[in-house]
Amino acid sequence: MVAAAPLFEELIPAIREFIGASVLLAHNAPFDRSFINAELARAGERPLPNAWQDTLTMAKKLLPHLPNRQLVTVANFFGVDSAGHHRAMADALMVAGIFAKMTALAESAQASG
Repeated sequence: MVAAAPLFEELIPAIREFIGASVLLAHNAPFDRSFINAELARAGERPLPNAWQDTLTMAKKLLPHLPNRQLVTVANFFGVDSAGHHRAMADALMVAGIFAKMTALAESAQASG
């Protein structure tokens, strides 16, 4: 699927321009950040300075009753579509949906007490 894709180092300027100073969202952000920053280091580039929000950390705090906090488990709990999981776009949409649901849950819990 990626045989004809450009090399990571060729994409670095476009990636940095695209994300700018945005907060990055991931499920298990330290894992994703480590891979991205390792590739940046391999290309002689500085790590991303961006802040990250981690839906796994949020799930551990807000959903301790779940049997696990895997992405699909959390998505299914909130009724977020998990079709095509382990594919970049599907996982990104799941993380965004989960983040929206958990943010609302956290705000509701904070308002009630």
